[in-house]
Amino acid sequence: MKARPLTTQERLTVIAAVLLIWGVGIGARLAHLQVVDHTWYVARAIRQQERTVEVSATRGRILDTNGRELARSIEARSVYATVSEIKDPASTARRLAALLEVDEKTLLDRLTSDRDFVCLKRKLDIEAAEKVAALEIDGIDFVTENKRVYPKGELASHVLGFCGVDENGLSGLELTFDDAMRGQNGRVVLATDARRKIYDSAEIAPTPGGDLHLTIDEVAQYRVEQALAKGVRETGANWGTAIVIRPRTGEIVAMANYPTFDANAFGKTTGEVRRNRAVEAVFEPGSVFKIVPFSGCIEDGLIAPTTMVDCQYGQINVSGRIVHDTPYGVLKASDALAYSSNVAAIKMGQKLGNLRLYDYIKNYGFGRKTGIELPGESSGLVQPVEQWQPTTIGSIPMGHEIGVTALQEVAAVAALANGGEWVQPHLVSRVVAPDGIITRAAAPDRRRVVSPETARMMTGMLEGVVIKGTAKHAGLSELSAAGKTGTSQKIDPRTKTYSHSKYVASFCGYAPAENPELACIVVLDEPKNGGHTGGAAAAPIFGRILEELFSDYAIPTNPAPVEIASANPSRSGGTQLAAVESVPPAAPAAPVAPEIAVVEAKPGTRGVIVPDLAGKGLRSALQIGADSGLLIEANGSGIVRKQSPQAGAVVAPGTVLTVELKR
Repeated sequence: MKARPLTTQERLTVIAAVLLIWGVGIGARLAHLQVVDHTWYVARAIRQQERTVEVSATRGRILDTNGRELARSIEARSVYATVSEIKDPASTARRLAALLEVDEKTLLDRLTSDRDFVCLKRKLDIEAAEKVAALEIDGIDFVTENKRVYPKGELASHVLGFCGVDENGLSGLELTFDDAMRGQNGRVVLATDARRKIYDSAEIAPTPGGDLHLTIDEVAQYRVEQALAKGVRETGANWGTAIVIRPRTGEIVAMANYPTFDANAFGKTTGEVRRNRAVEAVFEPGSVFKIVPFSGCIEDGLIAPTTMVDCQYGQINVSGRIVHDTPYGVLKASDALAYSSNVAAIKMGQKLGNLRLYDYIKNYGFGRKTGIELPGESSGLVQPVEQWQPTTIGSIPMGHEIGVTALQEVAAVAALANGGEWVQPHLVSRVVAPDGIITRAAAPDRRRVVSPETARMMTGMLEGVVIKGTAKHAGLSELSAAGKTGTSQKIDPRTKTYSHSKYVASFCGYAPAENPELACIVVLDEPKNGGHTGGAAAAPIFGRILEELFSDYAIPTNPAPVEIASANPSRSGGTQLAAVESVPPAAPAAPVAPEIAVVEAKPGTRGVIVPDLAGKGLRSALQIGADSGLLIEANGSGIVRKQSPQAGAVVAPGTVLTVELKR
């Protein structure tokens, strides 16, 4: 039986049903796309139609104490390519390689990648970018960015540090103050059509960062770097470091390392060269550390500068260990420090005892970071007192079994220059926002280490080190200086014992002695030419640095001499013992360096002709007395008017020559 044909009405009903189902399906799909998948499709469309390039903010400047620029950001051009618009990638890569200083194959890989938009070179200088633009290559575009530059090249590079390609701080102050100087990046949004051609752009401007104002003086930094470089080359040392600080404020005037590097091309140097040894390198300080036990004993009332100390002709037994030294006899404490007697230093440590010595060590700032605004600062090496061995008291007082940094050492010596108050060293005076608001200002920590009277006595004793002791080469022509030499043996990595051929030489001091303006430390690793000691290698660099700096700072010359009260000072202002006594007469035992003499004269020692000191200033009189082997006892100030014994008399070495000074 045949099926009945559909009537027209029935056909229309079927068609209507199909259309209804199709419409419902289309509507459901459209609803799904518009509601459920709407966000995904919008984001995809934006990705296809827009390209975003981040624009770095103008990084804040770094300025020296006088506002001179040490680091700044300049305009640069980044080169980008729209891949679909590059007609001949091979030819384009070949033409751009030399101008961009990028390998041709690398460029070709980028120009033929499956990405729509590629970076060919970040932060090209303007001149090179103009040469690229002159080629008029379709598909090559530019975005303006900023590039970090250091206009003074190598100057203060270890302090300033450097930045990466995105101007993010990677070392030095650039790293420490990265957040303050970086600012907030902006961005450029590029709109493209279906053929991926750019037809519009919009920019969100970046917010610049704050400026860093340093305590560093550009001229002083340059002079210190030059003097240090010359010293390292002349002595044949592996490396050297020097720091100049203002004792009263803790402001770092200069911090130098050699070898050095150019922060504009830091990638061309090694990490070892970029290491800031002024705060990172740890070494045994040697005799510079003797300021701790000597000042501690004076502070605790255990000795005075005129106290006689038996140096036992250079030999002392410390818990079964025999320490050998230059064969000095009985010396005044001031002379024992001037001639750097190890035996005397050990005796000072023994007088204090382990606990009290440890307290002074920590109070001077050893064994902990100073808090300088630089990454990588070392705290040094100081064993807790409960871990000391019985023989440790025979090592630490003379600067062994302890590790320090150059910054710790100069801060400690600067405390004596500052009347016994330790001031935290710092490099940054303030951070200034783009609107001129100071967002950070220096507020260095301070603490009392010794009394002003102890500091005054120590200054006189340290002046003696320069005038007649181990640091004669550190003297300044027109200014008094005070300081201490250090010569420490390095550990031989092969034998694990002290080397007899490798030393760290140092000198740390300040000037003018009676009113210190600047303190300075110089450290040399393994000097080989002209002597390995602190007095021979480091002290001359110290003298050279301060001579030049004081010519810049115009510090008054020919100051009044420093004097130290005798053990029993007269209440009526009577005779005072000059800060520096003369060189004692030579001892008969063991060879001694020509400039060093020992206090005790044996029978048969030939006489000394008394020099004529009339009209001489105290410093000249002290030097002449030191050269003659006589002790000078001074009364008054000015120039020498009277002396006893009289000029021309023949006396025994070590005789006290009394001089009266008047203005």
